[in-house]
Amino acid sequence: MIELPWSEATEQSLLGAVLIKPEILAWLEVEPASFYAPQNSSVWAAMTNLHARGLAVDEVTLEGELERSGVLSAIGGLAYIGRLACACATSANAESYAATLEQYRVTRDIIKLAAEAQASSDLFGEELLDSLLGKLGSIKRAKGNELTATEDTLPEMVRRLIDDVDASAKGIAGSSFVESGISALDHAIGGIPMGTVTAIGGRPGDGKSSTLLNIGEHAAKLGKVVAIFTTEDPRDRWNERLLAKHSGVAVDKIYRRTLSPMELGAVTNASNVVREIKNLHIVHAHGMTAMEMIRVATVLGAQVIGIDYAQKVKSPEPRMKLHESIEASSKMFGDYAGKSGAAVVILSQLSKEVEKENRRAMLSDLRYGDGLAQE
Repeated sequence: MIELPWSEATEQSLLGAVLIKPEILAWLEVEPASFYAPQNSSVWAAMTNLHARGLAVDEVTLEGELERSGVLSAIGGLAYIGRLACACATSANAESYAATLEQYRVTRDIIKLAAEAQASSDLFGEELLDSLLGKLGSIKRAKGNELTATEDTLPEMVRRLIDDVDASAKGIAGSSFVESGISALDHAIGGIPMGTVTAIGGRPGDGKSSTLLNIGEHAAKLGKVVAIFTTEDPRDRWNERLLAKHSGVAVDKIYRRTLSPMELGAVTNASNVVREIKNLHIVHAHGMTAMEMIRVATVLGAQVIGIDYAQKVKSPEPRMKLHESIEASSKMFGDYAGKSGAAVVILSQLSKEVEKENRRAMLSDLRYGDGLAQE
């Protein structure tokens, strides 16, 4: 019997990494069949089932899920889950573990097919080779950032390019962009790009939130589903901004409720206009992680997502420093944008150095923005 290659340490380390940081399940594309040990495959299936249902993934919930599926005793019970929790010191290498796991899986599939071909008694020479090559072609490549053949992707990319160039000539945004509604910005960058993250930085009071609201409102009027997650201001504050924009009344006067009868009438009329803005969702996101926001955006079917603002998104892991948290969250948003095709706009405060030095801001001036800039 052929001994198939696998790594117990890699399998257990990946499972342990998930127990440390369950959010990585959102972007790790690993299937239970990628694990060689049956107990590890069962644990991964239980983890992904919990995550798919929006439930916490920890030792307690994992024990319950495994017991519910009838495999808890078969994997070694709570003692084995405890071993997994201690198998990995950090979740930072999870993607590396997953990639190694997939390479082991591909290698095992190749060995098994070769063994089956060798055992075949009715094929010989080139017939045997043709059969083996045909079967090898059916092996699923390792998931992740694998390359796709150029001939498969180039025609679609060129089609989008032609559409975008044609749209640009007509003065509108193509399918790769959504108009921001701010003519100077659209002229400079072509619009807000779909399928990626756009960061907008500014000092407090510079109008970052108003800019995001303008982008969201304009996208909604174009028929896009928009979700703006507010991590600082209450949801009503955003509605007040909309009323101020359409009534011409200062937002501070609306906030303080110091309106003249004429201004009150203007705000009332503006409310009828605001109610007609369909598909614009303002989500109260205080204390929400990036993954929780992504789940809400997925349920809404959001095509344009705004985050106000990066530094206030709840850390996916309590032990993370702020810059680590921002990097992890922006990676989740970036992965989601890439896979869903949505435009994600993240607001970020600038460092105080810009103000002190009285100069024009640069990308590096995003406060704790190293991780954000990387996306």
